[in-house]
Amino acid sequence: MLYMFVCTWDPAKRDEAMQRFVKWGSWAPKGMKEIGMWSDIWRGRGFRLCEITDPDPKVLLASNLP
Repeated sequence: MLYMFVCTWDPAKRDEAMQRFVKWGSWAPKGMKEIGMWSDIWRGRGFRLCEITDPDPKVLLASNLP
């Protein structure tokens, strides 16, 4: 099953948000495959498309921990 994670931030804190994305890298837990990540830096939005390969709901919960 595919999931799109969307996050937003204050555009004035653009540099801080970019540093966090670089620091975290791919945070997909075991049982989840990250397909892609896109950022709209100027509007303060980020998107990650992931596929859950393990039907255990704990995988989805673990992906929200960071």
